Amino acid sequence: MHPKFKMKFLTLYATSCTLLVFLINIILFITPGVAYGIMTKVVGLTDELAQLSLMPLKISMGISLLIGMRSHLSGILLAKKKTIYLTPSAIFRFLSILLALATVPKLGLSGANLGVTCLEFSFAVELFFVALACVLVKLKPDLDITSCWKRNKSKPEDVTLMEAAAAVNPNDSSNNTGAPHAPP
Repeated sequence: MHPKFKMKFLTLYATSCTLLVFLINIILFITPGVAYGIMTKVVGLTDELAQLSLMPLKISMGISLLIGMRSHLSGILLAKKKTIYLTPSAIFRFLSILLALATVPKLGLSGANLGVTCLEFSFAVELFFVALACVLVKLKPDLDITSCWKRNKSKPEDVTLMEAAAAVNPNDSSNNTGAPHAPP
């Protein structure tokens, strides 16, 4: 943990940033006429395209909450030096996008609405697995899932090619290991 910033302060900061972004989303996308006015007057979209763009923007409002919570929980794991637990969340996010893209069109969504809904679903699945990793780290802080990947120190290190050649034929005078030869 960082000595200057306590977890309570970081939680408060992450929560306030997440809620600020969500409040901006509400002002821009839910308040009638704001998003439409920006898209037609500032961006220069046609009226029809601006109307079609409103629904995906409203659907995407939840992404800010999901990303804020996921980022905070990822930061907790980063502070505890347990980032290896984040690896499965990315895999499950990818698989959830594929699952959503295969099933959500049957609900009648298409185009940008489909894409934003699938993206939001994948962020929700990833948040679930990051939260699960945080709970696992909290309940079992001494658990080391990388122990199966670590090299066993009782085994000898890899031998070089010259050492292997000398071990196979110790009487060969062409080996340049500098080791004395055994008498014949």
